[in-house]
Amino acid sequence: MPSTTLLLILQQLPQLLHVVAHLHDNNSSGPVTIAPSLLAPSLQSFILRGDCSNILEFLTLPGLRNLQINHADIDFCSCLEFFKRSACSLNYLAVRCDGGKLAACLDAIPTVTSLYIDGNCDMSLFARILTGTPLLVPRLSTLTLRLFRPKDYHLSLVDFLAERFARGLVSVKVHLDHMSSWLPPADCLAKLNELISGGMDVELRRAEQFWNGGDYCPQQSEPEGATQLLSDDLLLMHKLDPREKFP
Repeated sequence: MPSTTLLLILQQLPQLLHVVAHLHDNNSSGPVTIAPSLLAPSLQSFILRGDCSNILEFLTLPGLRNLQINHADIDFCSCLEFFKRSACSLNYLAVRCDGGKLAACLDAIPTVTSLYIDGNCDMSLFARILTGTPLLVPRLSTLTLRLFRPKDYHLSLVDFLAERFARGLVSVKVHLDHMSSWLPPADCLAKLNELISGGMDVELRRAEQFWNGGDYCPQQSEPEGATQLLSDDLLLMHKLDPREKFP
């Protein structure tokens, strides 16, 4: 639907709790007929796909807990203003990005406990963003990363996980796309096994192959709690309770 239609629906139905919308706008300037202060006070879960790059600049959602944006060219500047204006206590965030402006966005939402990043960049950049000072998303407990052709991702993965594990991160799932050799070397696996023995849930996955502890990659069955991937035209709805594992 066009962005204007979605905004009109939210304007006429202010008590909506959950919205999943696939947007398309021929005009790159986005919706222009609604004032950029539309208030939807009851909305808790907002899942956006399609051409939704600047929809947030027209909304104020103080009750939002779950935000998923499946668009590679998201306007992070409008996100920052949106979070500041809404002052919402967001629990779950899923975004597609290359990491360039991710830090500023995460800095605006310190309440997030579950984070899904679908990104076309290397692991070292995510590690720097999520272990910098001041610490971003300090309450983060579950993290899912989807990386495309991540070169030598394991070099920064272990230190990153160890540092955030000490700060409350307990579950990490890393999806590795378009990689022929994806399992880390033995010394890295040994360090990951130490984290798993200490209580951390770690899963590495490429297509149907996965590793979640031990020396080799089991492939007999789907691991319990495995995260389903974001597709180009679909974002799956997650439960609002941050204590729940990803479906």
